[in-house]
Amino acid sequence: MFIHFTQYSQTIKDKISSCTDECDASRERLEDDINGKRRELESLNTKISSLNDPDGVESTVAKFDSEYQQLQLQKQMQAKENEIKKKAVADEIRRAIVVANEYEEDRDKELDQMNRYLQKKDEEARDKIKLLDS
Repeated sequence: MFIHFTQYSQTIKDKISSCTDECDASRERLEDDINGKRRELESLNTKISSLNDPDGVESTVAKFDSEYQQLQLQKQMQAKENEIKKKAVADEIRRAIVVANEYEEDRDKELDQMNRYLQKKDEEARDKIKLLDS
């Protein structure tokens, strides 16, 4: 009988512990919900007070307008900088193409000269062979 009472007592303790854990979890969820609702309420109160304060609205609009103007200026400066970089890259590519073309022309001229020289030497050698054979 004492064993049954001990087991029964342990079962009740386990149930109490389980209920306590469940209660704590529920409390945390509810507190998180309450804090979220509190933040929403504060945000709404801020919006309401800003609507009741036209000067505040105007200053906020002016602040955002100023930020917008700064961002527009920054965008224009970035566009100019990008255009300058683009032009520099295009110029560098053009210079590289000109250098490559000049190299090819010089190479072709040198090969032509070398081929003419080799043909001349070949003809001279054949002429000498003809003289030796005769």
